[in-house]
Amino acid sequence: MILTPTSQPKIILKAALVSLIIVAIPIGLTAADFLGRAALWENVHWTLATWGMTFLGYLGWRAASGEIRRVRGMMTLGLLSYAVGQILWDVQWAIGYTAFPAPSDIFYLGIAPFLTVGLISTFRNRISRADELVLNLDSTIIFIGLATAIFALYGPRASSLSVPATVVLVAYPVVFLAAGAAGLVGALAARAQFRTLNAPYILLLGLGVSGACWVIWNSLALDRIIPPGTLVAYGFSFAHLVVGLGVGVWDSVPSTSPRFDRWAKLSLWILPVIIIPMTVIFMESPAVESSPLRIPIIIGGAIVILLAVIRQSLLLWERDGLLTRERHLLQRAEGELAERKRAEDARKKSEDLFSKAFHGSPAPMTIARQADRTYIEANEAFLRMVECSLDEVLGRTSLELNLIDAEARAEIIRHLQEKGEVRNVEVQARSKSGRRLDVLTSIENAELAGQACTITTMLDITERKQAEEKIQRQNQRLKVLREIDTAILSADSVENIVRAALDHIRDLTDCRRASLTLFDWENNEALMFDVRTINDTLIPKGTRMPLALFPDMLQTLLKNQPALINDLNALPSPPPQIQPGIKEGLRSLCVLPLFSQSNLIGAFSMSSEIPGFFDEEKINLGREVANQVAIAITQSRMVEALQHLNTDLEQRARERESLITELTAKNAELERFTYTVSHDLKSPLVTMKGFLGYLEQDAVTGNVERLKSDTKRIANAVDKMSQLLDDLLELSRIGRFVNPPEIISLEELAYQALELTQGRIQERGVAVELQPNLPAVYGDRQRLTEVLQNLLDNAAKYMGDQPEPRIEIGHSGEENGNLLFYIKDNGIGIALEYHERVFGLFNKLDARSEGTGIGLALVRRIIEFHGGRIWVESEPGKGSTFFFTLPTKPEA
Repeated sequence: MILTPTSQPKIILKAALVSLIIVAIPIGLTAADFLGRAALWENVHWTLATWGMTFLGYLGWRAASGEIRRVRGMMTLGLLSYAVGQILWDVQWAIGYTAFPAPSDIFYLGIAPFLTVGLISTFRNRISRADELVLNLDSTIIFIGLATAIFALYGPRASSLSVPATVVLVAYPVVFLAAGAAGLVGALAARAQFRTLNAPYILLLGLGVSGACWVIWNSLALDRIIPPGTLVAYGFSFAHLVVGLGVGVWDSVPSTSPRFDRWAKLSLWILPVIIIPMTVIFMESPAVESSPLRIPIIIGGAIVILLAVIRQSLLLWERDGLLTRERHLLQRAEGELAERKRAEDARKKSEDLFSKAFHGSPAPMTIARQADRTYIEANEAFLRMVECSLDEVLGRTSLELNLIDAEARAEIIRHLQEKGEVRNVEVQARSKSGRRLDVLTSIENAELAGQACTITTMLDITERKQAEEKIQRQNQRLKVLREIDTAILSADSVENIVRAALDHIRDLTDCRRASLTLFDWENNEALMFDVRTINDTLIPKGTRMPLALFPDMLQTLLKNQPALINDLNALPSPPPQIQPGIKEGLRSLCVLPLFSQSNLIGAFSMSSEIPGFFDEEKINLGREVANQVAIAITQSRMVEALQHLNTDLEQRARERESLITELTAKNAELERFTYTVSHDLKSPLVTMKGFLGYLEQDAVTGNVERLKSDTKRIANAVDKMSQLLDDLLELSRIGRFVNPPEIISLEELAYQALELTQGRIQERGVAVELQPNLPAVYGDRQRLTEVLQNLLDNAAKYMGDQPEPRIEIGHSGEENGNLLFYIKDNGIGIALEYHERVFGLFNKLDARSEGTGIGLALVRRIIEFHGGRIWVESEPGKGSTFFFTLPTKPEA
């Protein structure tokens, strides 16, 4: 819950109402003697009332701030002490602890110092020092008087109690009554003297009721006639809630009644008149005469009378002091009148001097009324500066004279109101003719002839500002050119150079739109290379337009002259290429040529919404930037051409190296091929030549059987040579497709290859395991079928004595963008030193095996022709796995 001073009383009253309802429930249960436990319910409503009282005080403390927060916090601590005492009382009652005084009494009485100090500290700094002393005496008088009276009331009936018990018994009502009475007296004193204290009397009422309840309760307790549920017990609960409510709203509700103020003053003087006779009568009463405490009571009464006399003397002394102070004040007033007359004479002399200085000052100065800010005086320097006569200025404000913008004027007034002065603030103003003025302004508040005024002193710094702006523009211009030069030297991209140049030219000239157009003379087109503008444009970057739309402008640019249009709206019939700019609100246009090696390569354009915006300075600045951009474009094109040339040379060098490498490999292969052919083809020829000699001998001897045998050997040699020649022919054909390449399922190719090698696979009893859903590859169907056929045939051929021969065909991921496949067997395996040799021409690891030894060489050629590679992983006796890669799509 967040409380504010405005909402605090309302919220605390609501909380008090809720607390009252909560306390009313156990009060009702007590009255009805519910379940025969009236004493229990009486304790319950007492406890709820004390903690409700503390909660209300806490709410008021949270809502307060400053000194009153400290006061309420101190009071709330007293309430908390009382509430803790009530909890201890409940514990004592529950365990049957009957000793008196008890631990709970210490906390009960803890409310006294906190409440009293809080109440009295409220009035400090609100009453005079003498009244503060009187207040302390009043509090002491009330406390001693109440204690004396209550001792006399309880004395005859408390004879059986110990002294500490009697003191505690008397202290209960004195605590509340004395605190309430002291607070009442203090509030009356503060109200009577200054009428500034806002002290609601709810707290004082609650303290008075609580004290009265304690007086009655203790009297009944001494007479032993206080059954549970008495009205006094109910009164305690309601009185405690009133005390909490009073702490919560203390010093927050004003009382403004004049009758109350008069009564407050009267009460300060009649208090001793009431106290002294009452005390004398009380001391002479029969009850005191018969009391065993007669001597202490008489002493207490005497102290009360003595303090009351001292108090009244202090009030009389304070009154005499007030009369003395009034005489001193009268004398001081007479002296001040004389001093004021002298000051008036000095003021008139000062005003004369000020008038001479004001009108003779070379600095522009004005005097204006603070009430309405109208000019009441202005010197000649100011009139010359604003180009007005005195009659035009007097009685009008700077806003009415159109000297300054409303926003700038409001800011100066705000600054003046906050700080009381303005020192050397730069202000942009205008003269009567509209000439821009830069003014250094200082303003002070003053009083002239009894009237609140403001004196404004100005220093015309227009020429200085113009010179500074010119230097700033020159520096900015040099900075832009330097940045473009740096970009050119750093070989930055043309796009970045152009973008930076367009942004800078917009900042330098304050034009609305800047663009660069390149001319394509071969296609007779103009390309909008880049455009920088505030809003969206109808001709964005990348727009192409025919050059035929700009005949006149091109003729002007070819002469290296700017094409300038001061007002687009003034054109009788704007051409189509100008109309988008008019729609965008542009009024003036400046187009500058871009030359590269005497060739017009483009145009640098600047546009503004102001007619006649581009003067000679802006045009020259734009030309400098355009020349730099032209140099950058020329250099970039040269660098780009050089890079293309270098790239082309590097590409050709790489191709040459590749061709040399390939030619070297081909030559080496050709040498191996020549050697192999000469070796392997020579063997059948030697065989045929040898057996031809035997045929001649067989014919001579007539040995027909041997003749048939030798003829068969010659035929076998011829067949072998024919097979060798066929394989060599097939090998020579690798490097060109038999069929056009296509996307083929490797699973489909595997089935075709198995069909072709079915005879050997069945002959060896080989089990083939084909991985399902093999992916598709890109290549020549016939060549790839030959690859799988040769690999399967080799695997089945070199199974050896394997009892359970097995071949596995599968896919295992990717390598460099190609799919990786494998054909695995559990045959005899291949030693490590033969892993590369098996792919050579006519290399047979087993000379007795079938074939020519060219199959794996053929497989490697086909795989490499498709852009893949093939290798083997094997160990003797552990089978072999041939891995190969194939593409999935044509090369880009």
